[in-house]
Amino acid sequence: MCFSLSRSGGCDDYERAVYGVLSGDIPSVEKVALNWDDFLFANYNALLRTQLDNYILGQCPADVASNLTQSFPSFDAVQFHGEPRTVDMRLIRALEANPQIKDEANEPNKALQASLISKEIGQHLYQQGLIISSGANQNESTLYRSKPSKLEVNKERFFQSTQHYGLRIVAHIYLLINLMDKLNSKDDSLAPAFSPPEMRRSQQNLIAGYANYLRLAEFHELIPLYCSILEPPRSYEVLSYNLIHENEASRRLLQLRLIRKAGIDVLGFVKTQAWLLFNDLGPAQHGCPAKEGFSIIEPGPPTSRSGRPVRPDFFGDDERFVDQAHENLIRSLEWLVLVQETWPNVLSMGTKIYKFFLRNMHLSAARQLMKRVPFSEVLHAATEESGDEMELYEDIPEFWARQLDRRGIRDVTPQQALSDARNFRELENLVRALDSLETVASLAELTNEDQKKKREFWNAIGDEVKNTKENMQPLLKNWLLVGIEEGDQELRDLRQAYLPETVLAYVGTLHFAGTGLSRDNLLECMELASIIAERDSDLSVAFSEAGRMKELVEVFAASSKALAISTGEKRTASTGSKKLREMGWSRDLWSVKP
Repeated sequence: MCFSLSRSGGCDDYERAVYGVLSGDIPSVEKVALNWDDFLFANYNALLRTQLDNYILGQCPADVASNLTQSFPSFDAVQFHGEPRTVDMRLIRALEANPQIKDEANEPNKALQASLISKEIGQHLYQQGLIISSGANQNESTLYRSKPSKLEVNKERFFQSTQHYGLRIVAHIYLLINLMDKLNSKDDSLAPAFSPPEMRRSQQNLIAGYANYLRLAEFHELIPLYCSILEPPRSYEVLSYNLIHENEASRRLLQLRLIRKAGIDVLGFVKTQAWLLFNDLGPAQHGCPAKEGFSIIEPGPPTSRSGRPVRPDFFGDDERFVDQAHENLIRSLEWLVLVQETWPNVLSMGTKIYKFFLRNMHLSAARQLMKRVPFSEVLHAATEESGDEMELYEDIPEFWARQLDRRGIRDVTPQQALSDARNFRELENLVRALDSLETVASLAELTNEDQKKKREFWNAIGDEVKNTKENMQPLLKNWLLVGIEEGDQELRDLRQAYLPETVLAYVGTLHFAGTGLSRDNLLECMELASIIAERDSDLSVAFSEAGRMKELVEVFAASSKALAISTGEKRTASTGSKKLREMGWSRDLWSVKP
């Protein structure tokens, strides 16, 4: 009866539409439909009503069912739409082609709903992932690591990367379907086995994008939970780029606990993070720019008054400024140090990072690494003992074998640990020495007439000169030679680039201290000259190979002249420090008697 009234009864279209809803008719209801939801309801209401009628008739005897069908005709929506197995897809295509609602069908929420109904959600999420990754800014591009797709996508149908509410919706739809797949089937309904490999990665970009949103919204504690949906190594990648911004040790430790609680391998995460950020620097470069570009002493010949001064602030005007990519590298090592089993990775990766910084003269970054991840801290992590570095460290394989056995580390040999530790330590020694040299040079620039009268100022310079002497000692004998003998060409390049210039700067610093503080510093220049002049000195070889022996002789000659002048101008009862007297040096050697 209602079906007949929907076609020929009622006083207007709205009344006939009511009868159409009750009887499961489509045309009468679509006449008053205004939007996507109305058309969708009209069709699915008819399909549901037809299937309900067919079920009820199926429960009746055949003669009764036939009589009812003839007496009460109805609209057969199943027959109207065709093959039942593909009815959802064909219905959605018909609605999308309807001129009345075509624009609304391209709205992201409706397109998402349509993909769920038509069972094309996997393809839709794949394309949504492409949109999210393609809209990423330069800082976010590494988070997705997706190759540009040639697939043409109607962007109007998808949420953009800036529409966080939409990103939240699609991320949670992916999450729910993914979890249900793991519970109920062996296959992945979103990315079946026959799908291209980039399909799954693009879908996972939704979780990556949402994790990035959580970071921006400062919901950092939720990031590990969402990353646990992803499989390694993708989970490590997303964690790495979203947690690298944490700069407090307490916050990092909290995140490590949350990562472990979420079922993610902490070791895998911190190791992957360091490699990812190192690889982001780009392909390996050949050559060593520092061999041509590293220069920290002023040009021109040395003088007896000031020697050959060191340029102040050669690290840079702002010691806190470090390129973000370099800062992230340092932070990745700070993450590694927090996990007790990864200290060998700190040494090996730290050596690689030092080489990169020094090869390209990123001195500020190298100094930050030296201060924030010192060798002593790594040594304490390995030995689990407190104490002075010199008391704990042993340069033999057996020492490192004990540390590896204590933690059950089997993927690193004692010899490799020894080599990495030695190289890390020696490169750190260079940076520490350069830092001291720059500090003295910067103070020297401030030595105007007013400052010269202040005892505190000269005391500060004296302390820094003392630090410089201590920090230079590791560079004065066999620096990097063991690693070079093992075949490391990068270490050879760094030795050639830095050692001659650094030693010349050290002589200049001693010259300044000798003319401004104590003539004992000039005597130490002479002691250094005698060390270099020894037959088995590796420093003389370094200067000869660099073609800078003439410069070395000139700075020592200037120091010798300054000592002679200083001793002649001011004779004192003292004959120098006890240490220098024990070595056989005395100011009187340079006194000129009439």
